[in-house]
Amino acid sequence: MADITTTVDDGVGTITLDRPDALNALTGEMLVDLAAALDRLGADDTVEVIVLTGAGRAFSAGVDLKALGQRRLDGGKVGDVLDLPAREVTSRLTTIPKLVVAKVNGFCFTGALELVLACDLAVAADTAKFGDTHAKFGLRPTWGMSQRLVAAVGIVRARELSYTARQFTGAEAQKLELPNGNVVELPPLAESFGGQARQNQPRQRDRQPRPDQPGNAGEPAAGSE
Repeated sequence: MADITTTVDDGVGTITLDRPDALNALTGEMLVDLAAALDRLGADDTVEVIVLTGAGRAFSAGVDLKALGQRRLDGGKVGDVLDLPAREVTSRLTTIPKLVVAKVNGFCFTGALELVLACDLAVAADTAKFGDTHAKFGLRPTWGMSQRLVAAVGIVRARELSYTARQFTGAEAQKLELPNGNVVELPPLAESFGGQARQNQPRQRDRQPRPDQPGNAGEPAAGSE
């Protein structure tokens, strides 16, 4: 699990995508390890809030296409080598009985944005760079973005962001109401969210459904991506 690190401090468990030389680009192995880290923190009674972030100058540049080698796309899909572990991650992000906050620093593209959208809350620096670049590479969003991005910014804006594959800053993301806050100093805001939510833990997660996910059942409805 060299590319995924975890720490626990005062009720906050932090998972860091730790592959800074590759801008934390996602591989199948990383996704498997990320799911395992979520399982551990989810089962840790000392952890009330989970923060997901990236090391260095990126949250994550998205899927590591180089790691796929000569694998051919099938209908715009990269295949089960990434889709299956990624869906295990998004399933945990949307059902784990803890508040999950994405803390976005730097680049956050495509598959990484899919992970952020699956979290309960997100905070981002003004200088963060977001983008849904699936169309640029002839890919389809297969981890739930087609529903979650619409739920976050509305169908017209979601189409514009997906079809153009343009980048937008954390400051613009705040105007789109994509993250729940944008600040230069990320840790204080993440801790503020965590502190407020922790006052209602664990009874909130035991008794209340999540209000933010499409269908409120963790993963998007069958037949949709």
